[in-house]
Amino acid sequence: VILLIVQRKGENLPDPKATIVKCQDQVGHALQDAIEGKTSEGKFYSIYDVDQSTFRSGGWLVLAPTEAAIDKRFANLPRLDEFLEVPQGLVSGADEVFILDNKVLPDDQPSLFVPLLRDREMQPYAVPKRTSQSVFFPFFNGVKVTEKLLRNDFPQTWAYLVKHRARLEKRKALARYRKAWWEPMWPREPKTLLRPKLVVPHLVIVPRFALDGRGRYAVSHSPFLIARVQSDEEQILKLMLAILNSTPCFWHIQTHSHVYQHGYTMLESKTLAKTPVPDINSWSSSDKKRLLGLVDKRLKADTQEREALNAEIDLFVSDAYGLDANERRALGLEEVLT
Repeated sequence: VILLIVQRKGENLPDPKATIVKCQDQVGHALQDAIEGKTSEGKFYSIYDVDQSTFRSGGWLVLAPTEAAIDKRFANLPRLDEFLEVPQGLVSGADEVFILDNKVLPDDQPSLFVPLLRDREMQPYAVPKRTSQSVFFPFFNGVKVTEKLLRNDFPQTWAYLVKHRARLEKRKALARYRKAWWEPMWPREPKTLLRPKLVVPHLVIVPRFALDGRGRYAVSHSPFLIARVQSDEEQILKLMLAILNSTPCFWHIQTHSHVYQHGYTMLESKTLAKTPVPDINSWSSSDKKRLLGLVDKRLKADTQEREALNAEIDLFVSDAYGLDANERRALGLEEVLT
């Protein structure tokens, strides 16, 4: 919710400062302090002035002074896309046909359906051992199937698709993209989708990046992240998993992404790719080994251990970002200062 108060500028006067009140709680106190001309940065509300030039760009990024200083310093760091590619998951164009519960899959063996990891099933760090649904993925042994192969070698799947042909033919984009009526619109290549990767829901309130270390799962619509260099694939993915789930990194992601009702942040490939991250190439082998050890523990941790490990990882990543005690407090990190 935003309350925007606009004041007419007097003639021949310089542009007045804009007073910003960013309030999570204690609204009455915050407004009273603003009326009295007080500025503050606290846990419940912040009051600060910004120049009118802040509002001249297409998008407004209005941050408290400490957060603005952090954002400015982060701008000099490497971008995520220097280490990871950030494609979007498959888009079928007819999820109600191509996505099925595992209990009702066509009986063909081998199957052209692969396990689907839905957004609601994604949790921080570790992916589930199994999922309840699968998605039609028209590739066999890494090669896209033909209609002839479908008819001859996968008769149950072909019969299922024929049953829903009328619905599939209604997709307006078929002709534009020269797709056969039975094809998903954008299924992604197996070498891109079904490989070790990080997954994350499309809409999030808290960080929920997870490691699909064996490339078992397909994801739909949401972004996923794969290593640019496969030689150090596992190490890079685990280091970035810790960074992306950390408070400082997720603060930047939220700050620079679209925020929707109830505080949900929309994660998009192009936005994620530009997220600033610490330069892991400059870390010592001992620092990498320490963070990798924490990630391995977090991947296997039970519920009681997770909170402490999250805090330890947060502290490590905060140091890697170069945050001081005041900056950590501004991002809500008091609990890991000690």
